[in-house]
Formats: sequence, C-alpha cells, structure tokens
Amino acid sequence: GMGVDLFFRFSTSRISGWGSYSLVDFERTQRAQVFGLPQISRHNVRFCTTLALIKQLTITPSLVLRSSPENLPDTYRNAGVSLELPYEINGNILFSPVDSLDLFVTVRNASFRRYALRGVSGPALQEPRWVLGGLRYRY
Repeated sequence: GMGVDLFFRFSTSRISGWGSYSLVDFERTQRAQVFGLPQISRHNVRFCTTLALIKQLTITPSLVLRSSPENLPDTYRNAGVSLELPYEINGNILFSPVDSLDLFVTVRNASFRRYALRGVSGPALQEPRWVLGGLRYRY
C-alpha cells in the first residue's frame, strides 16, 4: 500500500481556507491473484473557503471530489446511482450579531449527489443531504 496527502491553507483579512489532495494505491497478491484498491477512490480532493462578508457574517462553501471507486463488484453496476466522479458540495452560514450569540445553517451534500461506496448486502445509498440550523449561546 502507498499513500500521499498534500495539504495547504491560506488566510487574508476577509477570506481563509484550506485544501488537500490525497492519493492512495494498494495491491495484494493472494494465491497468484492480484487485487487492487478495494472499492475506494484513488484520488480525493477537498477544498474549503470561508468568506467574511461583514464582521458578523461568514459563508463557508466546500467541495469534496473523488475519482470513481475502483474494483467494484457487479452489484454496483445496477445500483441506480452514478459512481462516475463522485462529489459533494457543502455550505455553512454563520451570523454572530453579538459575541455570545451565533445563528447558523449547515448544508451537507447540497448537490444531492448520491453514490454508493459500500454496503453490507450490496450497494447502499450514502451521502444523504442534510440541513442543520441552530442558535448557540455562550456565557
């Protein structure tokens, strides 16, 4: 097995963020048969940035992008989901009108790209879209 992960981050007065790229490779030989990556993506890219629109309001979009999973069994071919170039678009909005009070909304998988990576009895839809909002008070 082999893997590499590259990471960076940046920051200015109004924008900050980070990103990463990872590469994984795997090969196993068992009884003269060679197996490659076990149903996972070889390439993974993640990028996130936070924009401070005003002092009390930030918006944070993010992207997770993967290569198509490799060595999938035949059951995945008819799963009804696209396994080509899986990605997720996420977002967060944070409003802090005073130092002790935060209002927030977080959306995961806003693009609603559903794809199967693993399942116990065959492919299972994963990466659902979810929205979380709330009020946080600190004292």
